[in-house]
Amino acid sequence: MALTAEQRTHCRSQIEPWRTAMTPNPISDTPTVVFSIPLISEEKAGDWEQVCANLAKTVETLRRQTNPHWKAIICSQTKPEGVCFDNQVLFLPFAEKVEGNDKRFKRRLVAGHCLKAETGDIYLFNLDADDFAHPELVDYMIETRDPSGYLVERGYMYDIAARAIAPLHRAQKEAVDQQERLFGLFLVPWRLNYAFRRLTGRNLANVAPRLSKMRSFGSTCGSCVAWRLDCSGGDKDAQIVPQINHRLIRHANEDGLMNLDPVPFSAMMYVVGHGENDQDLIGRLHHKTRYIDEFKLSESETRQVLRTFGVS
Repeated sequence: MALTAEQRTHCRSQIEPWRTAMTPNPISDTPTVVFSIPLISEEKAGDWEQVCANLAKTVETLRRQTNPHWKAIICSQTKPEGVCFDNQVLFLPFAEKVEGNDKRFKRRLVAGHCLKAETGDIYLFNLDADDFAHPELVDYMIETRDPSGYLVERGYMYDIAARAIAPLHRAQKEAVDQQERLFGLFLVPWRLNYAFRRLTGRNLANVAPRLSKMRSFGSTCGSCVAWRLDCSGGDKDAQIVPQINHRLIRHANEDGLMNLDPVPFSAMMYVVGHGENDQDLIGRLHHKTRYIDEFKLSESETRQVLRTFGVS
């Protein structure tokens, strides 16, 4: 999907202030990865205890990072329970009255805090409060030190209730082309399988999933981007941090509007099925579970992925 003229204009308007504020100096040897975690308020949450439990699991995956150069800033109206706050995991109170979803306002507050409190280079990573990070994610960013930032395009979607995982990455073009050359032969089985899955929630046996339908992580989950910020000087405004829908970031990156480095491994896990996911709240969870049902890993592969992320 290419950006429309309207989308391109929007992305450019968000990116230009960030690009203008970027220092020409090389990034420092020891930047810090700051995870920006907006948390739903207790008032709006359906189950606050579950929200806190989900957040605690997310923080656990950060504490398992192999590189210690990270911080997490949790921003909400209510300080969550079950999370140990210290010099790495911080709480930032949010007092602004906002109608509807206040996630982007909380991200803006975190960005402003970093620009004032930090003194050097950081990677500001947008992280949802229920997603899991690969233990080597921070280390990859610190070791490679991209001058613009990072984009996560490879990862997983995890239905925690069904204990099922599907990969989130685009299939190789060669594999898609090979399968599509047989499209006429497979068209009827795929349509029958789609109808069968809608009725029963299960796939027909021996119908291969259509590779062209595989999704990238960034098109599916917002925990996919880390913006490099130079916090020296302390006179920058939080408005410089781009606020772009995650579904557009890859296309803006490919269009050359920014030069984020794609992380070359499956670095994040998008978690659904715990009852407090945004998609569940707006009634779209069935789209996610249907994708998992179509592309889910085997039981042994699922166990291996969970071990890699340190998730029990």
